[in-house]
Amino acid sequence: MLPTDNWDSLVSSGQLKLLKYEIVTELAGAYSRIKNNNYEAQICRRAAEDMHRTATATLLQHWQKLSDALREREDTLRKDLQSILNRPWWPK
Repeated sequence: MLPTDNWDSLVSSGQLKLLKYEIVTELAGAYSRIKNNNYEAQICRRAAEDMHRTATATLLQHWQKLSDALREREDTLRKDLQSILNRPWWPK
């Protein structure tokens, strides 16, 4: 799971006004994807806990499917974040 406290602090402080509008928009989209990723990670964690309590083939398959999907989303999210970080942030 990824922390979102820094984003919440930026929003509360008003420091986002210092960044380009396009960057703020991209960061807001990334924040939303991070929140979704964290939600999916919690679901995956619960499935893993269920599987460990009651190890059945069906639960194992369910957990593996959730884990694989989560890994793919995290890879996409990582690329998106790297793209945002490589852009110029400050207005000229």
